[in-house]
Amino acid sequence: MNRHSSARLLMAAIAASKRAELWRFIHGLGVPRLGVATARILAARFVSLEQLADATLPELARIPGVGAAQAEEIVAFFGQTENAHLMVELRVWGVAPTKTPSEEAKRARLEGNVVVLTGTLPGLTRAQAEEQIVAAGGVISARVTKRTDFVVAGEDAGEKRAQAVKRGVRVIDEAELRRLLADDVTDP
Repeated sequence: MNRHSSARLLMAAIAASKRAELWRFIHGLGVPRLGVATARILAARFVSLEQLADATLPELARIPGVGAAQAEEIVAFFGQTENAHLMVELRVWGVAPTKTPSEEAKRARLEGNVVVLTGTLPGLTRAQAEEQIVAAGGVISARVTKRTDFVVAGEDAGEKRAQAVKRGVRVIDEAELRRLLADDVTDP
């Protein structure tokens, strides 16, 4: 590959990075306490980085899946002068993270549903299952509570499954989870 081809490829990669998916960009900002799952939730809720930067503490705290400490960190991050300047510089340089239509459509499937995972799923790791649930708008919880919408139970599901049954919470398996996440399903 000659120098001109390499330069063109580099320029194309730089141009593409200016249009990165919004959730990836939010996660990449390095806001303390803000992981991938929360970045996806925020990207689904806000149309742009600017809209997120303008969000108030009460507005952020009302979003399912965003904790009070995370909301405070987000407001503090965008309230810092150097970060406000960074947002202006990014716009000047043409950085415009995008919200992909497929991500928006996926989010609607489990929007706001609180989901608990228990046991070992046959075809998904826990991390994969959590990522897919969050991408579909669900909120992962470690405990079964009155706010739990359903429990995904795999092999060797123990106390959490028993708690769900006792509370009358819907218990599903991996196959049912996959059906809920399928492209043609819009309402659990």
